[in-house]
Amino acid sequence: MKKMTNKITIYLTFQADLINFGRLFTSINLILNNMNKQDLINAIAKDAKVTKATAKKSLDAIIKVTTKSLAKGQKVALVGFGTFSVYQKKARKGRNPQTGKEIRIPAKKVVKFRFSKGNKL
Repeated sequence: MKKMTNKITIYLTFQADLINFGRLFTSINLILNNMNKQDLINAIAKDAKVTKATAKKSLDAIIKVTTKSLAKGQKVALVGFGTFSVYQKKARKGRNPQTGKEIRIPAKKVVKFRFSKGNKL
């Protein structure tokens, strides 16, 4: 039986070219292998031709500003990539899977991300 990884890599590479995924991810294989923060820093540094320290500072700043804005309830729109927003989930009833007893799940805020129209995978 053949591995599906090759087909997925080809498909995602083709899709990334079609939607102009941009300079953020330089290797689709890193995405398939669960890119972590260090992988992202390395990819940014390589693509932007800057040091890893500069790439790390830039990524940390983006994360910090995005987090602060979302904490204030603001949307963060990255044109050509997508939009982060805060969504209020209502309180609801649920069940404890171990006991079957009904429990109350409190309301909470969650972050929602929507790809831009051209970036659907």
